[in-house]
Amino acid sequence: MFRRLSTKLAVLYAGLFGAILLVVSLAVYSAIAHNAERMVRDELQASGTVFDRTWALRSQELQDSAGLLSRDFGFRAAVATGDAATARSALQNLRARLGIDLAFIVGVDGNVTTADGRSIGGVGGQIYRALDEGEDASGVFVLDDQPYQAVSAPILSPTLAGWVVFAQRLDAQEMKSLEQLSAIPLDAMVLSRRPAGDWVAATGHVDPKEGGLVSRFIASGLTLKTRAPRDISIPSGAAIALVKPLHSLGESPPTVLMLRYPLAKAMAPFRPLVQTLLITGALGVVLVVIGSFLLAGSVTRPITALEEAARRLKVGEDATVTVKSRDEIAALADSFNSMAAEIRDREAKMLRDAETLAVALDRAETANRTTNEFLANMSHELRTPLNGVIGLAQVLAGLVKEPTQARLIGTVTDSARQLEILLSDILDAAKLSAGQTEVVAQPFSIGAAVRAAGAAFEGPAAKKRLSLAVDIPDGPDPVVMGDPQRLRQILDNLLSNAVKFTASGGVRLALSQTDAGGQPRFRITVADTGVGFDPAMTERLFERFKQADGSATRQYGGTGLGLSISRGLAELMGGTLDGAPRPEGGSIFTLELQLPLAAQAAAEAAAIRGVA
Repeated sequence: MFRRLSTKLAVLYAGLFGAILLVVSLAVYSAIAHNAERMVRDELQASGTVFDRTWALRSQELQDSAGLLSRDFGFRAAVATGDAATARSALQNLRARLGIDLAFIVGVDGNVTTADGRSIGGVGGQIYRALDEGEDASGVFVLDDQPYQAVSAPILSPTLAGWVVFAQRLDAQEMKSLEQLSAIPLDAMVLSRRPAGDWVAATGHVDPKEGGLVSRFIASGLTLKTRAPRDISIPSGAAIALVKPLHSLGESPPTVLMLRYPLAKAMAPFRPLVQTLLITGALGVVLVVIGSFLLAGSVTRPITALEEAARRLKVGEDATVTVKSRDEIAALADSFNSMAAEIRDREAKMLRDAETLAVALDRAETANRTTNEFLANMSHELRTPLNGVIGLAQVLAGLVKEPTQARLIGTVTDSARQLEILLSDILDAAKLSAGQTEVVAQPFSIGAAVRAAGAAFEGPAAKKRLSLAVDIPDGPDPVVMGDPQRLRQILDNLLSNAVKFTASGGVRLALSQTDAGGQPRFRITVADTGVGFDPAMTERLFERFKQADGSATRQYGGTGLGLSISRGLAELMGGTLDGAPRPEGGSIFTLELQLPLAAQAAAEAAAIRGVA
């Protein structure tokens, strides 16, 4: 019929394009409708989850506040003595601060003894029966066709004197807040069942024509095991709705949360897209007719092959193009094949390297963790025989009278004690690395702790003819909250190093106090006139098994763990430990700790317990 190839291609391509356009349009519309419906279902499900979390969070907040009030001494005394005015004042204060709608007390007889807010009728009996039946004393009750979310807490004085109840109204404003959390403009409402069996909207709006359909939809949904969004047909159009039952207190009418969204609204944003698709398709038919005359020949096929290969390469599939011609397109296909092969080889190599690195890293972490846990758990097994050696040596020292034997036993005792110190350092370092070191907060005098640490090293300092000065500000010593044992361990390490590495001169231990944001901050410095160290080696000193240089280890001994352990303990206590060489010779180490005063910490704890 048509002689020219360009005409045949034009007609063929135009017909194919039109058919494809129709199929694609139908497929796109179907996909859009399906995705819109799926999106609505997902958003409804997500909004239901948000409601559950919001409900749980608010229940927990109300429960915490009710529990805090029920444990208040003054409030319990007022309830036990029947002081309604004091109890009502406490309820009013907490209700106003929390922004809740109802606060009242239910007595052990089921009657409301004290209330702040509107008249609550027989709600006290509903909650009392829920508590008496062993049910969870939190949920929903309906008062004058208005649902409330309520929690309760027992009042013990010391026996059960009643329950304090907080309730928040589930009104239109609450539903509006829930709607604003959703990505789609859904309709949220709370419905309660009447004695006749029909469901009435306590919040939101239900068209009277839809009442029967909505009631049947809710009734059928409550019989299902899973709570998932379902289709509902109403006079205003098809919609998707999710029904979530709410826990009712006692004999309160059953209530549910209903989230609904019309499908027409879901499809509205996509209508311009469908119209654009149709207009674009019509223009495409015209362009295909024109392009067919220009692309007739052998150009289309190899280019299409290259495009398909590129798509496969993008998704990680094998991408090889075979072109039989010898023109520029064939050269392009060869270059593409070379590039695809190189990409495949590179990806394979990267995958092998990543797997090898992951295995090596896992082995290294496992080995390090196993080593630390082993050392941290060996304290008892290693200390027991060592303590036995020290104890036997002390017993022999009391029995032996011959000087040579006594000297040998003394050497054994000193060596065992030195070994005990080294063992303690290694185990402390292992516990720090394994995360098994704990600090305990207790009141203690920081000035007394510093004095005691200095007094412990007066003897070793005097033995080396060194002066040991302890500088503590005059006045009463502040009593702070912290761990005195860990502080003493840090100071013992610093003073031991200062005495050990000082041949002449002296050691100075100083305590000072500053204020940092209303909290006292303490600075403890240990300065000596010893060998000092190179400033470039400062951070090396705080590494495990490291000293300033190898000669220090040979001359003075030690494991090089003391400073590492001390810095780790300082950080556990929320402080810092740094060191620096002194210009005049020697070194100075500075420990800074921010410790609250014990009286201030006790007052804050009492204030928290007394909140009503």
